[in-house]
Amino acid sequence: MQYTGARDLNMRTISKLPLAKLTLAFAIPALLLAHKAGPDPAVNGDPSSNALSCSQANCHVGTALNGGGGSIAVKSSTGGTTYTPGVKQTFTLTITDTASTTKLYGFQASIRVQGTNVQAGNFTAVSGSNTFVQCSDGRTRTAATCPTSVPIEYIQHGPNPTTNRTGIFTFDWTAPATAVGPVILYFAGNAANGDLDNTGDHIYNGRLTLTAATATPKPVIGAAISAGAFGAFTTFTGGSWIEIYGSNLAATTRQWAGADFNGNQAPISLDNVSVTVNGRPAYVWVLVHDATNGDQLNVQVPTDGAISGNAQIVVTLNGQSSDPFTIIENATFAGGLLAPGAFKIGSTHFIAGVFPDLDANRQPIFALAPGAIAGISARLAKPGDLVTFYGVGFGETQNRVQAGTIAPANEKLLNSMTWQIGSSNATVQFGGLAPGSVGLYQFNVVIPAVVPGLYKITVRVGGSAVVQDLTLQIGQ
Repeated sequence: MQYTGARDLNMRTISKLPLAKLTLAFAIPALLLAHKAGPDPAVNGDPSSNALSCSQANCHVGTALNGGGGSIAVKSSTGGTTYTPGVKQTFTLTITDTASTTKLYGFQASIRVQGTNVQAGNFTAVSGSNTFVQCSDGRTRTAATCPTSVPIEYIQHGPNPTTNRTGIFTFDWTAPATAVGPVILYFAGNAANGDLDNTGDHIYNGRLTLTAATATPKPVIGAAISAGAFGAFTTFTGGSWIEIYGSNLAATTRQWAGADFNGNQAPISLDNVSVTVNGRPAYVWVLVHDATNGDQLNVQVPTDGAISGNAQIVVTLNGQSSDPFTIIENATFAGGLLAPGAFKIGSTHFIAGVFPDLDANRQPIFALAPGAIAGISARLAKPGDLVTFYGVGFGETQNRVQAGTIAPANEKLLNSMTWQIGSSNATVQFGGLAPGSVGLYQFNVVIPAVVPGLYKITVRVGGSAVVQDLTLQIGQ
């Protein structure tokens, strides 16, 4: 608890005491003032402490325990009531008391295996939080644990009680290395009025039960390819999008939302799922959890410069990491154009291009024969039409925009690009990152003067060619 000095005794009282009582009279203020360095052990309502916590004589006296009109609560950084063996979590303890505007706050907490007097895990003081750990014999803990003769630990407010007027304390707790069943965090806090009197202080206590979390199965990666709708290659380059398939890769199904971003930076973790490529964090866009057909992750790999050869992918879910999975990385280019599986009609795979205008329902119109694919608006492209195509993995841009960054406007490719419709060169009005996107490239292409028919598409960037076999149908 937080102590502000001697109670009951003042110089007038001391002057009236018989000489034989003076020694004791001076001893009691010294004892009480010593509490400024933090409370004695076992004043937080745990199994070995006074049931009244710090609401007792020679400590803090005021209203009845939990009768001051305020409250005390503890919240874990995990957001739940479980622990994972050997894993650290941070607790935030909050004392709320509005009865007086002049409050000095303190606390004490301990943690035991449920139904026992056995220490559960270990506390760690958070730097700058004015807290420390003491053992049940009153000594400050200086090693990783208290001595086996006095194993119980108490985390509590530190030596300067006037520094905390918020009623909020944080501290860390590392769970036991193995599951020990439920554990109980016992905690108590005070709101002292600082009047050097033993009245008017408010004491609150409570407890939080934590159960061992169900062990998360180890993620298993079965396959990894570049984005399926963009070629599904077995290679990628920095900034590419890849799809990862396997089991236990995710526990939820969703994709990122605006709240998951940090400014213009995409998230590297989504619902406790993270991915690394060669030890560097990737950007997690889509989670698919399907216990029947397997899980899927869509992630953008980091921009890591000119690296070629084997790359190691590792998926981590709820602290459990997969074995590394090897995929081939190309140093500069692994471009793929948007051509979903639905755009393969018979043996011909058409490229997915869209016109600048929208249909009556404000849906995109694809450069494709009308009715070729049910449920989409389409019309044939003609010479002179402007058609926009999309891709991934096309390499660096002029301003070296890094992976995981929302693209600005007019961010063009660093290397030159050419498009051919059949053997005819097409004019590329823009080739670069799609504004407002992450890792998606946009190509605005003017259809050259060719006769109606089916034409193969040839795209090169800086001498490297897209390897997809794609077709565009031209009308008149």
